[in-house]
Formats: sequence, structure tokens, C-alpha cells
Amino acid sequence: MPDVRVESLALDGETVYAGTPDGVAEIRAGRVAGVLARGHFARAVEPDGDSLLLGEFDGEITTVPRNGGREPLPRRPIVSPADNDSGESLPGVTHDPVEQFLAAGDSRYALTASALLERTPGGEWRAILQDEEHGMTDGNVSALMVAGDGRLWVGYFDRGLDIFPAAGGRPVDIENDHVFCVNRIVENAAQGTVAVATANGLVLFDRDGREKQVLTRDSGLIATHVTDVELDGSEMVAATPAGITFLDAGGPHSMYAFQGLVSNHVYALAAKQDALLVGTLGGLSVVSGGIVRRNLTTGNSGLKANWITALTPVDNDWLIGTYGEGIVRMDAEGNISSTEAAQQGTVVNPGAMIASGGEVLAGTLGKGLLVGDATGTRWKTITAGLPSLNVTALAAHGGVVYLGTDNGLLKIAAGRL
Repeated sequence: MPDVRVESLALDGETVYAGTPDGVAEIRAGRVAGVLARGHFARAVEPDGDSLLLGEFDGEITTVPRNGGREPLPRRPIVSPADNDSGESLPGVTHDPVEQFLAAGDSRYALTASALLERTPGGEWRAILQDEEHGMTDGNVSALMVAGDGRLWVGYFDRGLDIFPAAGGRPVDIENDHVFCVNRIVENAAQGTVAVATANGLVLFDRDGREKQVLTRDSGLIATHVTDVELDGSEMVAATPAGITFLDAGGPHSMYAFQGLVSNHVYALAAKQDALLVGTLGGLSVVSGGIVRRNLTTGNSGLKANWITALTPVDNDWLIGTYGEGIVRMDAEGNISSTEAAQQGTVVNPGAMIASGGEVLAGTLGKGLLVGDATGTRWKTITAGLPSLNVTALAAHGGVVYLGTDNGLLKIAAGRL
């Protein structure tokens, strides 16, 4: 083999072509019979008569003879739909790397992350379907929020965030030293602000997406890394790995284990009426009036896992997402009971649980989307049609549900769930 890492496979009769970062292995009867296109990063391969189509890492498409020589033929240009119809050969345009070739009779197609290319009779590759208006900065979504004006805010796991116009079109991309590694996005409609919790601080925007303020440990947060943010009346509460910080007219003031939190490492927040629930690595704390009223753990309650990742109020109860034991319910008296989604081995991703339109939705790590009824009692699991089974973020607005995954974003009418 030219390389131990296999990027692509294609079958032609009894011959297998294995694309690697250093060429294509031609395999017959379980043995490597030869290597084509040595030194070329073969992200995608496809037999094509006496030749082999090669989709390279840099986005180029190369034709390689299968019989005889081992050197690639000259590369063909890529032509966009916007090019004129004069028949002239036009310079190639930049496109994403080919993920897969498709053969249909004598036609050949190349699929990329943003376009479907077709080879013309003249040998050029023309984009016949492409998305020029809705390109996302990244595919690994970690936070979603639909603002009151209909704009969709998308935060990324290891990038910044995109703000998509309500009417559609190209998003505004924001990424800097603080807007990076986004954990949660929350709108304060009354004040016309949006709070973005990141690994590098709490960043406040106005409703038009202009950055107004950055809060870090130097600004009074108990830690710069903000894992969640919640609006609790006139207060804003920031969760961090060192405790929580309340932000109100009197300035920041913090609470951590010394004041009674069950653990300093906070992953999830949820507020309802006069109660603030704080989900941590070590259990659940119920806070009211700035005081910890109760701590719940596997040792003193019905919790099956101490690591709390998501919280959602439902009627007079709360739904609690955990790392490893699915979803349980807590009533107003603090009694915890199981639901159909209380499944061993089920990880609810941090912050990936919402109640909307008479249903409760929860994103899991590797098991798809959990959909519960209005009370969160009966549940079903959806896996078909998802970009990934790792559902990392959720948002809903106007009868539409947005599902963020580590492999892109899905938009679907709520009724179709």
C-alpha cells in the first residue's frame, strides 16, 4: 500500500482501487498489483473506462490512465453555472474537495460539500447544483438560537459564530479571540441584547450582531470559560467550571462550593419563577433568593448519574438530562422519577434539550434525537435523515426546528418530527 490510511474505495469487476494520501493502490486477488498517481492525495476515486477519476485533497479532479503509464493526464477545468454558454473553455473555479464520484451510464458526477458537479462532453466539470447563499463557516455546531427577529445564530465547537438573515442569504461570520468555541447563545429581548457563552468569555452583542462587551474573569466572572448562560428575571447568570456568577444592576457576584453548590463545575442552568436549577458534574443544586436550598445527588435522590448536562422546565416539573443515564424528571417537591428516556448509556449533550410546540427535544451523543410528549413522559428516538447521530444543539421558532450536529445543521418543520 502507498499509505496505511485509506481515504476512498472503488470496485471495478475483480479489481479494487484504494485511494490514500500518497496515491491509489490497484488491488487484485488480495494483492497490490500496482500504484497509480503516486504522490497524489486520492480523496475520491472512480473507474472511468481505461482511466481512473481522482478527486484530490486540494479540490482538483485528475484523470489517471489505468493501463500503461503511471503519470496523471492534464487536469481539466471546473466550470461554474454562472459561466457563459459560448462553449469557450473557461478557467477553473475553486470548489470543495470531492467526497464521492457517481456514475450513471456514460455520465459522471462529483459530489462535494457544497455542490454537485457534472462532466460535460468536452471534459469540463460544471456545477449543476450548488449552495452559494447558505454556506456555514463550519459543520461542527455547538449552539443554536433563533432571535425574535427570525435571525438564526449558529455557534461552532472550534470556530466562531454565523448569523443567518431571517429571509435567507449569506450569513455574517464573527470570529475573534473571544468569539470562539461557543457553548450557548441566549437572547435578552427586553434589553435588545444577545449573550454568547464561549470558552473565552461571555460576549454581549446588540440585536444587530454588533459586539458590545466582553466579560471575563478580569471583569468579575468567577472564571473566563463560560459553559452556559441563563436569564433569571432581571439577572443574568453565567455558568463556569469554577461556579456561577450573577450579573445584575449591583454588579457581578459569584457562588461556588463554599456557598453550598454541590460542585464547582457547572454545565447547565435553567430558571423558572423563583427557582434556579444548577446542573453540575457532581449533581444538581436548587438555588432561590441567592441561597442553595437543596442539593441532589445519586446518594440522596433518584438521580442515576451525578453529571447533569441539560435542564428544561415542563409545566410544574423539570426534565434533567444526564451524561450516561438519559433523562429523568423532578417535580416541584424535588422528587425524581424515571422517564422512558432514562436509559443507561444515553448521553444528553450539554444544553441540547428544549421544550417547544407541545414536545420536548433532546440531542444525544451518538444516538440521535429524543422526542418526548408535552410532559416528557413518553419518548421516541429519531435517527433517520440526521446529518449525524451526535445531535449537539437545538432551537425552534415559528413551527420550524433546527438541529445542530457535529456534521452540519438540519432544518425541519416541527410537525414532521
